[in-house]
Amino acid sequence: MTDYYHMSLSFNRQAEAIIFPVLPASIELKRKGQSKTYDIVGLGQVSVIHARELAEISFESMFPAGQFPYQSDVRDRGLVYNEPIKYVNYIAKWQDSRHPCRFILSGERLQLPINLPVSIEQFDRWEEGGAPGDIHFRITLKEYVFHAPRKAGADPATAAARPDERVRPDTYTMKPGDTLYGIARKIYGDSNRWPDIQKLNGITDAKLRSLPVGLVLRLPKE
Repeated sequence: MTDYYHMSLSFNRQAEAIIFPVLPASIELKRKGQSKTYDIVGLGQVSVIHARELAEISFESMFPAGQFPYQSDVRDRGLVYNEPIKYVNYIAKWQDSRHPCRFILSGERLQLPINLPVSIEQFDRWEEGGAPGDIHFRITLKEYVFHAPRKAGADPATAAARPDERVRPDTYTMKPGDTLYGIARKIYGDSNRWPDIQKLNGITDAKLRSLPVGLVLRLPKE
């Protein structure tokens, strides 16, 4: 069975998104404190840190000037192959926006997927001789924590939580660009609920990459 990995960066609740066409040889996720390193077939090592300091993700890869067999499947979520400069322009624009993005790393055999809101701390890019048009890059992302000002004098320990008055639908129809991750976040406010949707609908890992537009998914109640 061929391992399948998906690595993406999105902006404004997935209104804009890219899937990295060439997976890096390794990804480093670090945070000060106790850590553990895991070997992932096809990706190298991912270092996962369990302390609650902000995580930092960094890796190197490239945006190729053409389509090659070693590229990941850019057809996911309705995306098609883009010229390297388009990927660069997206990331540069998001970095300048001063708003967070979302980084997702998932895979059929990946035991420790990553799904984090992040800020783009560093984005270096360059071209190398012998491969005209290819753009190589190094990127550093930092975990972002959403926060909002709290009313003066309010005690978070005793403040009543606002009830969720939304009525969740029983089904959802797949639209162009949809993924189970995005649907789970849209419906439940928690993208980590996507395996529940997958299990309820009997979707195999191999079919995750090719869910058709118009497919009606049953949604878990809770």
